[in-house]
Amino acid sequence: MSLQDLERAIEIHSENIKLATQKHIAEEAAQQATQACMVDYENSLKEKKLQIAKKIFVWVSDFAATDIYKKMLAVISTGGVHIYGGGWGHEVPHNEGFGIWSRLSVRPDGTLCYFAGFKYAGGKQTEFATPEQLADGLNHTYLSRLLNKIETEEVYSIMQNWHFRR
Repeated sequence: MSLQDLERAIEIHSENIKLATQKHIAEEAAQQATQACMVDYENSLKEKKLQIAKKIFVWVSDFAATDIYKKMLAVISTGGVHIYGGGWGHEVPHNEGFGIWSRLSVRPDGTLCYFAGFKYAGGKQTEFATPEQLADGLNHTYLSRLLNKIETEEVYSIMQNWHFRR
């Protein structure tokens, strides 16, 4: 190998790095454009999300007033009753996959506590005290799935499995 060969190898390597960087920038721009479209779509669902959130809060209010809820709080002593879990409801689009988790609990004060994390690490906790906060804080897919669990009464199986599965 000559010094000229080495110089040519350096030039080729530099050109490959330049092309890879350009490709990465283009892919990043495309991904950001796609994300912007998804956020716009989610924003277009704002009124539907609010209607779903209102239905959820009506159920939460009714459920929190039951003797069953009060008995559960006395027995489980966790500060809230777990009613739903899934992927990340706080991101657009709805995100599910390996290690991604969330849970939603009804607190004694009638608020909803959303906690999301990755694998065994801690995570993000958010309190929702109004339907408007819930609609603004969680995506349409997550809210729709939660409402479905409430309407089909699967939410009670979720509670039983989460709190009393031993």
